[in-house]
Amino acid sequence: MTKVVRRSGEEVTVEVTVRLSGSLLDMEGAIQEATNAVRRCATEEALQRFDTDGSAIRVGAIKLTARGHDPKEYQTPYGPVEVECYVYQSARGGRIYCPLEHQARIVRGATPRFASQLSHKYSPLNVRAVQADLEQNHGRTIATSYIQNVAEWVGTIATAKEEDWEYAMPALETPIATVVVSLDGAMIPMVDSAGYREAMVGTLSFYDGEGERQHTIYLAAAPEYGKQEFLQRMEREIRRAKQHVPAALYLGIADGAASNWRFLEQHTDRQLIDFFHATEYVGKIAQATHPQRPAAGKRAQWQSTHCTMLKHDPAALDLLIGEADRLSQRHTLLADAARRRPQRLDLLHQPSPPNGLPRLRRRGSADRIGRHRGGLQDPGQAASVRLRDALEEHRGQDRAQPTRTDADHWTLGTVLAEDRPVWG
Repeated sequence: MTKVVRRSGEEVTVEVTVRLSGSLLDMEGAIQEATNAVRRCATEEALQRFDTDGSAIRVGAIKLTARGHDPKEYQTPYGPVEVECYVYQSARGGRIYCPLEHQARIVRGATPRFASQLSHKYSPLNVRAVQADLEQNHGRTIATSYIQNVAEWVGTIATAKEEDWEYAMPALETPIATVVVSLDGAMIPMVDSAGYREAMVGTLSFYDGEGERQHTIYLAAAPEYGKQEFLQRMEREIRRAKQHVPAALYLGIADGAASNWRFLEQHTDRQLIDFFHATEYVGKIAQATHPQRPAAGKRAQWQSTHCTMLKHDPAALDLLIGEADRLSQRHTLLADAARRRPQRLDLLHQPSPPNGLPRLRRRGSADRIGRHRGGLQDPGQAASVRLRDALEEHRGQDRAQPTRTDADHWTLGTVLAEDRPVWG
């Protein structure tokens, strides 16, 4: 049993009786329930302090009068609490207004503390795990739909306020030499439709001169909010970062998606393909090296060996680029590819330079990969071309390129972004 025995200004004294019997586990359960009862009692007192005295009030230009003293139930971290409070309405009727809920910042019937707990737990966990955690560790039985509704509402509030809020950068011990901007997306099937929508994530990582990460800012957007809103949030964080460390090198890292490159080229000094996606082109050159169907084991071994070399041996870059150059001269794989994958041939048409062969130029102004206008590009050749450019990109050379014309359509960025399938 719990009751308030004394009220003095801002202080409240609560008395509780706890029955200790049975096993220690039973006693701990009784203690937890008694503790929650004290907290509910104190929260009830706290909520009443946000109520009015029943006098008429104004909300904007509209005068509201008390309609009655109604009981309302609110969800707290310690259990539901019922409080009688005044509700208001205008003389014309319409929507009911509860000053207590507005002043106390109630979120979907949850107190601020409970709403914060739900959104915090729901961030790394699925809704069933949150439900089980609340029941097992907090003695709260909550419907999954309620958890989702409150967490979504908290996210909506945070998104609406984000333009006005600015997260303070922590005091870093060492000067920042490089800021790495990275973003990626994933297509997620939507429950309420038959289609897919893209969820986005991004980071700003701050590195010192020794390459040690000192701080990271994480951003994300659910598919419902759209990609453009996420990019606007990324732009705001990049602007704030440049205000703090304007002299740092801003390096963009992403996969080959064209939209990612367009964004990073606007906001970073240099752009690189991440190592994972660079190794995908090693797999394509492995296919070109061992194209036969029975050679699956050799292809896997070749790819594993060269990916390991690419990660640990700086000399592997020159070796692989040389291998790509050698394979780019082969024209023997076309017939086999046409016989095995005829449905993909329409994806391999490319306009050609005057000599009819894909042209490769070292990075000066920019590398160009021509299309073969008169026929089909050799799949092994295409794979080696992409590997070559990917490896050169991984070396850290700038991707700054002039404006494209139709004749120069396939720059490195678009080749890697569109990633026209060669071997499937």
